[in-house]
Amino acid sequence: MRRQSIIESVIDKQKEFLKTLVKSVSQYKVASDIDEDDTIDPEDFSHQTEAKEMQFRLEEHLKEEEIKLSKLEKSIDNEKLLRIIISEKTILLLGISIPKFEIDSKTCIGISETAPIFQKINSLTIGDEFRILQSDEKVLSIL
Repeated sequence: MRRQSIIESVIDKQKEFLKTLVKSVSQYKVASDIDEDDTIDPEDFSHQTEAKEMQFRLEEHLKEEEIKLSKLEKSIDNEKLLRIIISEKTILLLGISIPKFEIDSKTCIGISETAPIFQKINSLTIGDEFRILQSDEKVLSIL
């Protein structure tokens, strides 16, 4: 497995996730901007504040995820931005948190630098054994 192909797969997943977030932000934006003439149920207005708060939260989350995408794109050419550890069953991306997904029948997991397990995983070398997702693993390669 090549570093570039792994990161490109993660970038594709991140772009899909961003599309979902953009759609959600748009839906909450519409829900929080109801005109009096557009509804007959007065209860719809009571949910506007909640929808607006959720819209703002999702917009912040969207910004964070866009920053992650940028970091992923930069990490293709810069190995210092993202370390990749490959074991029998997992691909660990160290330095970024992402939802887990599958790449070539391996579970891909992103671990943020602020995660408690980061330091332990980051110090692994080829041949080291570790436990993740209730599975004992052995480092096969580091990219």
